[in-house]
Amino acid sequence: MKRIAESLPTKRFETFIILSQISLFTDDEIKIAKTLNDQYHYHAILLSTNELEPFYLLGRAKDKSGIELSWSSPKEMAKSTAQLYFLPKEVDVDNKNIE
Repeated sequence: MKRIAESLPTKRFETFIILSQISLFTDDEIKIAKTLNDQYHYHAILLSTNELEPFYLLGRAKDKSGIELSWSSPKEMAKSTAQLYFLPKEVDVDNKNIE
């Protein structure tokens, strides 16, 4: 999936890969999903039962993590996924040079 996402011209397409399930992701699934990202691009968007709150997207995830998350665009969804699943809690994603 990563090879397909990266094969599309970046000047024309901003690519993301959504992985969704109605249960929590296992540690192995999170490790595999993390490989979809690289140092310059976040491609992975993970949606588990915590992010798929029926009345408010991300409602449970925000409450449990204590992290301020924004999902107003696919790019922000990928950044929030990295904050929730891949990055140490003290890392500030906004200071990363991700495009």
